[in-house]
Amino acid sequence: MTLAEHGIYNLLLDYAWLEEETGTLPANLSILAKLTGIDRRILCKFTVKYPGIFCKLPGDSQRIYNPRLRAEYEEFLQVCAKNRLAGLESARARQAKSTLVERESNHSDTDLDIEVRKETPTPTPVRVAPENSLELETKSAAFDVFWEQWPRKQQRAVALRSWLKIPIGEYPAITSGLEKWRTSDQWTRGVIPHPATWLNQKRWQDEDIPQFVGGTNGNAKKLTGEALTAANLKAAGYVQ
Repeated sequence: MTLAEHGIYNLLLDYAWLEEETGTLPANLSILAKLTGIDRRILCKFTVKYPGIFCKLPGDSQRIYNPRLRAEYEEFLQVCAKNRLAGLESARARQAKSTLVERESNHSDTDLDIEVRKETPTPTPVRVAPENSLELETKSAAFDVFWEQWPRKQQRAVALRSWLKIPIGEYPAITSGLEKWRTSDQWTRGVIPHPATWLNQKRWQDEDIPQFVGGTNGNAKKLTGEALTAANLKAAGYVQ
């Protein structure tokens, strides 16, 4: 692919993440052109040149999908579900162990202990609103996926606290933004922030991410994400 075609491809993947049916796009090129701002003729030329990049969605002829993006999204959901079930099993095991210990302690009480408990008034329990355990487990599972993708693993506990503050709806955008930063000029040179800092500053929302692109005669050029998806596309005639 040319640099401009890479920009079109990345832009289409970004919009696919944002669609209601994650990982898919409208099959109608006119609708897709209005959605992305890319000229319909350019989209037609791109899809004809690279027919295998987007395929028709089984059971819905009005939608197309990128096989790799779809597979990664389904794998992400499977990992989340697997980690959630593992968390539930762990919680049940801890609860069963706690109940067993409590029963053994009660059986070892002496008559004096029983009399003391009878005379001691039972304090009124303080009601505490239960946490949304399903949401917490889902966030923890998603963090495990994020942590596996992070290139330099530092201060996991601090990063997890920052992660839990982020709404679940932001996770697809974080995954997409992290993929761009992993190939950035700054990270390629090893200048990688702590994950908690990156999350707290919402760096996945950055649009101007310096990308490292090899030039001619051994030279190298740095292009920002905006140049890849806007200026270069427009100069090449791919965006109106």
